Amino acid sequence: MSQLIKSAKIYTTHLPEWATLAVNLSECTIEPLQEGTPQTRSMGFVPVDDEDRNKVLRVFQGGMQFRFRMDEKVIPNKVLKIEVKAAIERIKQETGRKPGRKERAEIRDAVKDELACKAFVTSTEVDAFYDPENHWLIVATTQQKICDALMSHLVYACESVKTETIHVSDVAMGLTTRLKNWLAQQADEAFEGEVFGDLETAGTVELQQDKRRLRVKMDTLAQAELGLKTAMSQGFTVKSIALTTESGTHFTLTDVFDLRGIVFPNKVEAEEGDEDPWMAQAILEMGEMSDLIAKLIEMFSAKETPQ
Repeated sequence: MSQLIKSAKIYTTHLPEWATLAVNLSECTIEPLQEGTPQTRSMGFVPVDDEDRNKVLRVFQGGMQFRFRMDEKVIPNKVLKIEVKAAIERIKQETGRKPGRKERAEIRDAVKDELACKAFVTSTEVDAFYDPENHWLIVATTQQKICDALMSHLVYACESVKTETIHVSDVAMGLTTRLKNWLAQQADEAFEGEVFGDLETAGTVELQQDKRRLRVKMDTLAQAELGLKTAMSQGFTVKSIALTTESGTHFTLTDVFDLRGIVFPNKVEAEEGDEDPWMAQAILEMGEMSDLIAKLIEMFSAKETPQ
């Protein structure tokens, strides 16, 4: 069974119970974008089960899952500018006059509609998993555009739902602050567990200063101490760090609380006769994600003792 959650943005929200949510989502399903029309975007919720096209919500032990789709026709700005300029030039040659501001805006809209009728439709789908006990919504992508669209539609579908993104910058100790504290103490490898709670570093720390980016690879923080000290003394900040849990889940945490490159230690091996391997995989991954999110929130919410 393929892994379901490979990257994630985490939100806190209070969604209705599953029966009500299913009705809400079914009333906000997508109207597929058609080629040959001037419409450039359509979005909404879609079925989660190919065998049941009316099923927009799947409930499993410890969570729920739904799916969102965004259809778009991409019209490059460069192409649009060229076509608008050509249309304006044709009017100048045919009439001998230069179109005014209002007419130029109308020309632009007309050209855009014409290009949209010729453009191909591209579709993007993303799954979202909800932990009703902790009120965490896990959107299985870090693409901000589709996350914003999904959350906007979810608020509209459920009317009065309040959603918030979890940000490292909003809590007491961000990645940069935590790493600076460790470097200031000139700690050895044994201190690593206290720096990142129950998590251990695994792979790469990515640093940034303006447009400059630097990657420091290591097995432990102690091995990279000199390189990190040098970089951070020059004003670099931590953009992301690879971490692993006690259970063996690997992931990269960014400074905006995105989780990328998620790899779970186990996956469900589908065998002939299994009733629903997807359900088993969802239960496994949701359990790992809920545990991971709890560890991250606890770690970054811990108050720092003044030095």
